[in-house]
Amino acid sequence: MKKSAERISSDKSSSDLGNLYSDKRYFINNLDSYHGEYFLKEVAKVLEKRAMSTRDTSETVLGEDAVITEPPPPEQPYEIIGTVSNLKIKTLNHVTRIVPKTECIPQMLTCGIVILDVSCDREELRIAMDYMKVLKQLLEKQNPPPKPADADDNASANADNAGDFKKRYLILVSTVMTWASTKPLDPDTPDMPFIETDFRKRKPHPNYKLHYDAENEVILIARKYRQIIGALVVCSGVTYGGKEDTLFYWFQKAWECEPILPILGRGNNAVPLINVVDLGLIIHNLVLDFPRKLYILAVEQNVSKQKDIIKPLGRIMGSGMFKCIPPEDAFLIPEIDQRIYDLMTINLNMEPTFLVETMALQWVSELTFAENVPVLMKQFKKERGLKPFKIVIYGPPITGKTTLAKSICEAYGLVYVSPDTVAQDMLEDLTWRIQHWDVGETAGLGVPSGEEEDVNMGDMDDDMDNEDDGIQDQARQNLAILQSGRPLSDEEIIGYLRQKLLSRDALNRGWVLDGFPMSVSQCQALFDKGDEQDSDVGEEPDEEAFDEDTDLYSNVLKKLLPDIVVSLDTTDDFVCEKAMRQPEGTSRLDEETILKRLSEFRAGDTRENTPLNFFDELDIHPLVVPVKDHADYAMKAPYAAVALRMGRPCRYGKLQALIDAAEKKEKDDKETLRTKEAKALKEIEEKIKEEREEKMEYWTELYAMLRDEEEAALAAAGEPMRNYLVHHIFPTLTPALLEVAKLRPDDPIDFLAEKTFKLNPLGTALEEKFELHEERMRLAKECADERPKEATLQRVAQADLHEDMSLTSLDRSKKNRSASDVSGLSLLAASLRHQTTEFFNNSTLHGVRYIAEKDRPFCEKFMWFSFTAVGAVTTCIIIVSLWEKFQTNPTITGLDTDFHNWDVPFPAVTICDVDPVDDELLDKYIESVWGSEPPAKAGEMLRWLATLTYRSIEERASEFISDPTLVGKTEGDEPAPAKNPKDAVFEIVRHCETLFYDCEWKGDSEECCDVLMPVFTEMGFCYAFNSKHAEKVWPWQSQSQTELFNEAFIHETDAKWSFMFNTDRKNTTFDIFIHSTEEMAGLEQSPQHTWDHRVEKVSFSVKHTYTTEDARQLSIRQRRCVFADEVRLETSNIYTYSACMRQCRMQRSRAFCKCVPHFYPTLKGYKQCTLRELGCIATHAAAITDVSRCNCELGCSHTVYEVEKLTDVE
Repeated sequence: MKKSAERISSDKSSSDLGNLYSDKRYFINNLDSYHGEYFLKEVAKVLEKRAMSTRDTSETVLGEDAVITEPPPPEQPYEIIGTVSNLKIKTLNHVTRIVPKTECIPQMLTCGIVILDVSCDREELRIAMDYMKVLKQLLEKQNPPPKPADADDNASANADNAGDFKKRYLILVSTVMTWASTKPLDPDTPDMPFIETDFRKRKPHPNYKLHYDAENEVILIARKYRQIIGALVVCSGVTYGGKEDTLFYWFQKAWECEPILPILGRGNNAVPLINVVDLGLIIHNLVLDFPRKLYILAVEQNVSKQKDIIKPLGRIMGSGMFKCIPPEDAFLIPEIDQRIYDLMTINLNMEPTFLVETMALQWVSELTFAENVPVLMKQFKKERGLKPFKIVIYGPPITGKTTLAKSICEAYGLVYVSPDTVAQDMLEDLTWRIQHWDVGETAGLGVPSGEEEDVNMGDMDDDMDNEDDGIQDQARQNLAILQSGRPLSDEEIIGYLRQKLLSRDALNRGWVLDGFPMSVSQCQALFDKGDEQDSDVGEEPDEEAFDEDTDLYSNVLKKLLPDIVVSLDTTDDFVCEKAMRQPEGTSRLDEETILKRLSEFRAGDTRENTPLNFFDELDIHPLVVPVKDHADYAMKAPYAAVALRMGRPCRYGKLQALIDAAEKKEKDDKETLRTKEAKALKEIEEKIKEEREEKMEYWTELYAMLRDEEEAALAAAGEPMRNYLVHHIFPTLTPALLEVAKLRPDDPIDFLAEKTFKLNPLGTALEEKFELHEERMRLAKECADERPKEATLQRVAQADLHEDMSLTSLDRSKKNRSASDVSGLSLLAASLRHQTTEFFNNSTLHGVRYIAEKDRPFCEKFMWFSFTAVGAVTTCIIIVSLWEKFQTNPTITGLDTDFHNWDVPFPAVTICDVDPVDDELLDKYIESVWGSEPPAKAGEMLRWLATLTYRSIEERASEFISDPTLVGKTEGDEPAPAKNPKDAVFEIVRHCETLFYDCEWKGDSEECCDVLMPVFTEMGFCYAFNSKHAEKVWPWQSQSQTELFNEAFIHETDAKWSFMFNTDRKNTTFDIFIHSTEEMAGLEQSPQHTWDHRVEKVSFSVKHTYTTEDARQLSIRQRRCVFADEVRLETSNIYTYSACMRQCRMQRSRAFCKCVPHFYPTLKGYKQCTLRELGCIATHAAAITDVSRCNCELGCSHTVYEVEKLTDVE
């Protein structure tokens, strides 16, 4: 934009711009905006009038007096140019051309009238500032004609008489937010309205200082260059009407019958309003007759407060229920942005004196906003294309009427109405309405100030006068009837159905009536005209009916009649079969009930008495939809037929844009998913192909290795046979074969046999005495060596026995016993060797059988033995390591990210003042104990007790114990602080009401002393929020401070998830501990934050570690955690690591000193130490706090809170 301005200033001279300039060219920015559409319409009317006046002034002379003259040059036509926000818009009616915003400044300089609307878009504000900067440079170069002393500065009156000089005009449409911070003119009468002449006193809202500067720039141009340009500022109020802009959210929610319409604050602020049509008329009049004014207030005469705007919308078109919310909570509503918030919370009383007295503007309506709501809502529905559909679903039982009705309601945003649920719907509606009436609209706000209370009382009186008290009484009576539980009659059900269909929600959005009416009498009762009127307030009457239709709707309420009657057509067999095919989990009816209901329906659905005839007579012809598919449980086919008749759902433009965006996003997501799936499939195919190639290569190599191993194994297996052939066969057979090959006899076989016998070195086969059995005996003898050794040993033993027959009987008996022993051991050893050999030979373990084979070389046997032994040892090592790992770490840790903030416990917050002692209470207590002459160190000793920790005990216990005036000379005469330190601390610490204020929990104000409880910790005396270990009883406890602990939770639907507090203590710091409600601030935790009284926001994260119940099967040593109910502690009902460590230190303190320090809770079996006994604690402090002496495991359910961010808040 700045480059465009520089280019115009440098490249174009004033004369060039003068040639391009035309006073018949008009510029309007943002032609497609809410204001721009109305500005364009009114300016087009002005141009049409001027074009008509130009044509009327031309004369035509005919006859003898006619003089032939040259035709005048064609006049330049009027034209409108401008910019648009939607780049898709290329043409508009009445617009000559649309200029891009990046090139608009050069075009604006060529226009006679420039209308700049900067009230809504800040980008337009920057364009306006750049335009005025270039415009001032251009006006400086122009030389205006000299002005006579009595010349009139009125713009359009003398514009045509100035010769070639053409005067420019600039209209800046600004906003009333430039007055937002203006103080009342008279403090005594704050309601005195502002007028145009007060514009010099206006003070802008901080967010609208640029608008204020733009207004001043226009006024400066108007003053300095008044002879050559006319400029003024139109200060526009909050515009409404048509399709709505600022008030769109409230119109939308009123039409949708949102249960509660929000009012920002108490709604007593005055909001200056202006109908957008009136604003367009103001521009129309200014273009026609430009006044001698610098500033115009474009607001209505009627003063409208915020609640006077919102409440009529809700009462006339919505649910009629409202809630005053804190103004800052408006930002929690997505539809309310900063601009809408600023405009709806402004408080200004203005009077449009110029519009009323000088311009005499013809207002669109003299009524107030509240009186004009029906007309405005009708315009809103017309502009937004909102049309309610009214549908009746009719058909046999179990055909899917309810499924179809709910599908239509979901797709088209209609209200579901059924005789089965109407009573429950009415009950729920009346229940929350009465609850809201009992609570009140302003329950969410604080206590009003004096002035606000006076204003509110007056408003409440007015509201009560206008409110119909009978509505609440009738609602309570109806609720009592519905809650009584008695069965409702048919007349009451029809009455409730009629009331539901005539409710504002159903009339606005439309409805679907499921399974009713089922007879002509029900139709007549439901749609009877009664006392109702067909036309609402503000609606125009229907067009004149035809003669035949005069009495058509005389007996029925037309606005209650349906637009479409859907008749589901099916056979009885289909209904019965579909009932039998109902999916699992749905309620099924028995065959007798189905047939009974079906027969009742058919009896009332005859051609003569079907309720469809009632609608036919009213020209509402039913849409008959066949139902044939048993598997179509979602009723998609009937829904498609009904949707075809209904057309596209009616929605707001903004909502339709959201729907289109969602559909586009869904389409893009599907396309992206399809692309990802295709890419993943391609990657998988490539990966499978690569793996297959790698496997083929591996299999080829493996096959080659297996083949080599098989050949080697065959070679190794054939080695004994080969040796046998080489030594015994080949030496004889080879020469015989060579001889056969050399001689080539006729009978080679016989020749070879004879030659072989001759060459045999043994030659025994040819001897006469040779017998086969002798050879067999020889071979058997040779095989005897392979028999078990025990047989050999027996023969040896028998031979020895025969040789020693000559020995004495004693020696003979000894030898017999020795032989018997040797025989038994030999048999056992031989058996073991035999069984081992059998195991090795038959074992499936690879390599083991090679160890037992006799013919294998020793080296090969040793190698296989080594491999087998190494494998066995390795297997044992792996098994032992896995067993140890299972015993020490058998669990698996995972991260759960699918987490929602439903019923999440808020952490406990422990606030420890480093100096918790109240000086005034300390002095009173010292005086009550020791009188007017207390010990010198009495104050130090008491402060030491209030902040007692193990470290301070170890450092200073001996200092106070050695003073007899503090501990007493004997154990019987100790002063009260020395005897019971805990009670002494309670007497001197600051009370909650003197320490904290402005406490809030989840955005709601709380009494600080009701939520912050005193607690003694190992870090000293503190106050805790949401802690189970806080003190149950203390001296200054009030009745409202109950002993019962109610744990604080946060929910996902809560507006705020925060706890806030403040303190008057400015000369000290606070240690803040954030932990779970079961935990307690102690030695295991350091403070997450040290607060030094800056206004800070502490944001923290929660990390929750939990162990599933399956881990209970493991021992505590294996899973390394303890379940909450697994170990019973004396200090806590639930096991936690900090509670276990605290109990361990208490037990060690009791073991060493027979007592525990007073910062521990009072438990049976644990005596609290006196001041004198704290000396023992100081002596053994190191041993008591030694972590290694406590056998405590972490809890299986453990929560850690970590501070993520500290933010300074102004």
